[in-house]
Amino acid sequence: MAYDSDGFKGTLGLRFGDLVYSHSIPCPDGSYDSKHTVDVHNVLAFCTGDVSKPDTRTYEHYYQYTVSVNYIFNTNRTLSLNSPVDSQSFGMAYQIPVTGTILDEDIRDKLSLKYTVDNGITNTLYTVDATGANQSFTKEIPLSGFSRGDHILKI
Repeated sequence: MAYDSDGFKGTLGLRFGDLVYSHSIPCPDGSYDSKHTVDVHNVLAFCTGDVSKPDTRTYEHYYQYTVSVNYIFNTNRTLSLNSPVDSQSFGMAYQIPVTGTILDEDIRDKLSLKYTVDNGITNTLYTVDATGANQSFTKEIPLSGFSRGDHILKI
């Protein structure tokens, strides 16, 4: 059924709930047997559905915002290593020099140069904020914690 009251509009349906009260009463002729009684049942009934009321309020003061979204695609960074070179040996060196440049065109991106030896713990060698131009670095990886022999360095 349609509903329209006090600005609220919508559609409601009648639903029946629990039996609230039930009893038998005698017919007006005074006899009280099953053929001459009336059963009275009170059942809880309610309406359910969706109604709404539009917001018609007016506001004296309000703020208006313009939002602009600027999508920026992240470009890949470029790493150029001058040292060490592939398959380089270091003999009795105490440190491995690491030199090169790193480039990220996305200004203010946080750049980290990391390394691992023999697929062990990853260590951070160098961290810098991107400037949009090549950034040179010269760092060293200490060898004091490694045994003699061949090791694999990944930068």
